[in-house]
Amino acid sequence: MKKSSLLFCQLAQKIFQASGFWERKRLSEELIQKIQYRLTKSDDSSLEEALNFLADEMPAAHDILADLVEAASEKPKEKQAFKNADCQLIAIPILAWSRYSLPFGKLENDFLRDFSALLFKHNTSPQIQHIVLADVLFAPDELPQNFETIAKWSHLLSEKFLQHKGQARYSICDFPSQNEEENDFLSDVRFVVALLVAPKNAPFFVWETDPKLTRDAALHIWQTESKKLLDSIFIGAHYESWLPSSCNAACRESDLKSRAYSLNAAISFLKTTLNILPEQMRVIVAYCFNKENEEYRISLATRNGHILYGVVWPMLPGENDEDEALLNIQQIAKNHRILDFTFLPERQPIEFCDDCGLPLFPNLSGEFLHPQMPQNAPMMGESVLN
Repeated sequence: MKKSSLLFCQLAQKIFQASGFWERKRLSEELIQKIQYRLTKSDDSSLEEALNFLADEMPAAHDILADLVEAASEKPKEKQAFKNADCQLIAIPILAWSRYSLPFGKLENDFLRDFSALLFKHNTSPQIQHIVLADVLFAPDELPQNFETIAKWSHLLSEKFLQHKGQARYSICDFPSQNEEENDFLSDVRFVVALLVAPKNAPFFVWETDPKLTRDAALHIWQTESKKLLDSIFIGAHYESWLPSSCNAACRESDLKSRAYSLNAAISFLKTTLNILPEQMRVIVAYCFNKENEEYRISLATRNGHILYGVVWPMLPGENDEDEALLNIQQIAKNHRILDFTFLPERQPIEFCDDCGLPLFPNLSGEFLHPQMPQNAPMMGESVLN
């Protein structure tokens, strides 16, 4: 093990064993500084090595280190200009589905101006001094895939703040958009990414300052007040906007919520596109796995088993209860009044098409096939579906 990895493990273990709040606080601050130093050296490998070791040997210390690595990556490395300020990289997830293409790429300055005004009014604490917004509506594959890149984003946005310090309460940071082509996903997640700047030790979010304001109440206000603005870019789409969170937490939350959202979207899509009734549909589910991943493959099919559409329900890190996930899938089907539900008991290998690389989905016989919508889908009638 690298010396730096060993040091991370030792400090995380000391934090776990600390006898009180102030001891934990001092050790945590020391560990965050050392993590930020490694991130500035583009050394993700030391952090990953330490996390992997602790995951097996000391799960409690692993959770402590994981939290502090996330915190360190989301906060620009302290410098003289930030001596009296705290920063937090945040993301606002928006789950959406549409028969047409979902928005992606560059956001207009007018939209970002109005979006920052909504954040100031409904989400951020009164002490927030500045918001720096990235000018891209990010798709999941455009977001940072490691802690080093998250730290680079935090630094880039903080540099924009320093350029506009003392000017307007918001600024816009130019980001390259990697998606130049529309994707074919029925449902997906989009993210607005920003950096919050507040005085040292001040709260970032309004629900931290108001004991009576719950996150559920704040979410309801946010979804109501942001609807008009988001309608302007999610044209013809169904969507759900969620509260801003730290960047890592927002990604985890979207992974969790997007599974049920995607399944609900797929069922709604079939019902509206094919004029298909719930009693004409069935759900077929298989548990699939390989060395790296475990997931449910869900076929939305006609009563006779013809697969119309498929949804992947991945098991996320730390999830061990396969039965709970299966019950959630079955409950979604019941909510749509689809009562024909078939679970294939044998575990299956994860299957992809050799020709196109797309995932395959199970039929009633356990054979994995391409979903196939009828060619005359918009005109489908009951006689064809039965």
